[in-house]
Amino acid sequence: MAREAIPLGLGKGKSRPKLRAVGIGGAGCNAIASCGFEAVALCNGTDSFETPPYHRKIVLSDDSVRFVRSISPRLLSAMDNDAARGVRDALGESDMLFLFTGLGGETGSHLTPGMAHLGRRCSGLVVVSAALPFSVEGVGRKETARNSLPRVLEAAHATITYPNDGLLKLAPNLPLRKAFKVMDSIMMFPALELSQVITRDDLTELRGDLAHVSELRLGIGEGGGLNREDQAVADAFTSPWFDRPMDKVPMAILVVSGRDVDQYILSNVLERVQRRIPHAAVRYAGRSDPSMGDRIRLMLLLGYAP
Repeated sequence: MAREAIPLGLGKGKSRPKLRAVGIGGAGCNAIASCGFEAVALCNGTDSFETPPYHRKIVLSDDSVRFVRSISPRLLSAMDNDAARGVRDALGESDMLFLFTGLGGETGSHLTPGMAHLGRRCSGLVVVSAALPFSVEGVGRKETARNSLPRVLEAAHATITYPNDGLLKLAPNLPLRKAFKVMDSIMMFPALELSQVITRDDLTELRGDLAHVSELRLGIGEGGGLNREDQAVADAFTSPWFDRPMDKVPMAILVVSGRDVDQYILSNVLERVQRRIPHAAVRYAGRSDPSMGDRIRLMLLLGYAP
């Protein structure tokens, strides 16, 4: 029997949380280019990316990066030097903190674990979105990412992982440069969807749910016509990142967007999702997006047990 589905958007006042996004390293800074809320790019001088003019950029020297790598987050929070001030300035204060990073590169791999740990002191919910290297990027980058990921999973409240090779299953002929740009948009999508529906009162409940999962994976589906709910759910579950047994999924988060998303549409989507993940607690929401016309879109995050 499916576990209970609980709506997002809790609280009488339904006050929105203060959100902040931090891009770490070149890949992370590219990912925040389309961010619709407060965002900061944290990098060193060798990271390559394009920063929109409305995003702040904090540049750490090579010595500062080495210093942050070498010190515990607890000590970093008490230090008063350029490196410590730069990291604390990037993290800022928020109710929900999104950290975007590419594991495999030097800056993202070595700074993200400590920043996620330190982020818990200044934010109620820390979510890391981490891209993992394409196979063609070489054994060295994959090994660096493999060593960094367990520390990220331990430090953040939630970590959404994106093995880049999964994108090539969706578009096998996509040139690598374009693949990176597509991945940037995909990584930002859950943050943008959640920013439209989540409230401050949701954060405590989500932290409790996320304590039972090690990492999250993303599926996106669309559907139109009379069977649009069936199409959207089926499409989302074809995600190349859903590569583990569905009966091992203890929690999920979904957002349905469309021109007119009513309780009927939400119920139909929920029923179809819960059939596929029968043991999962589901948090769900619907939101209006007039640009969808008669179609609906499903953003689905599946949480996998440790």
